This record gives sequence, C-alpha cells and structure tokens, in this order.
Amino acid sequence: MRDLRGQMITEPNDRYYRINNLIEHFTKAEVLKEWQMKVQSNFANIKAKQLFHCKVLDPKGQARDWTEYEGKRFPHTEPIKLVKNGWTIVYGQREYNNANDLYTNL
Repeated sequence: MRDLRGQMITEPNDRYYRINNLIEHFTKAEVLKEWQMKVQSNFANIKAKQLFHCKVLDPKGQARDWTEYEGKRFPHTEPIKLVKNGWTIVYGQREYNNANDLYTNL
C-alpha cells in the first residue's frame, strides 16, 4: 500500500487527466470495442465539493493533521460521536442494508 500511496493521493485535476488518458488508451487499443463496451465522453464530469483535510484531536485536545495520526505520531484517544445530519455516509450498493442499519442506530 505504501508503494501505491503516491498514486492514490493526487490533486483532482491530475486524477481527471490520468483517468481521461487511461480511457483514451483503451479506446485507441479497441479493448472496449472487443468487449462491446463504450464510455460516455463526459463520464468524469461530476458535480462535487472538495472537502478540507480533516483534523484529529490528539490526547492533549489539540487539533492535528490526519497524516500525523495516520503515521502513528500520536495515539488514538476516543472516537467522535456521530450525529445525524452531521455526517455523510458513502457506501456501495451491496452495503445498502448495513448503511441503513448504521443510520437508524445513530
């Protein structure tokens, strides 16, 4: 996973460019045509909001950057209480029931 980290954390414009390049290569190679598939020309155009990088509270109650927590520079203290209408749940179709159970149990 560490080897892939540089590929996973990129700017949105860079991701958009790389995804378009990948689809362009597939189209030129006619891979998708062999599978009787095609991609819409505006597939990567989505309306979205880029969120700020999250902050995590350290044991002293100071807000620290997520990368510091992820790098295990300080220990986890306690989970944050989830409140309805304060969070967004993103889930796959297979996890529909689990996501609804989570929401009802909040």
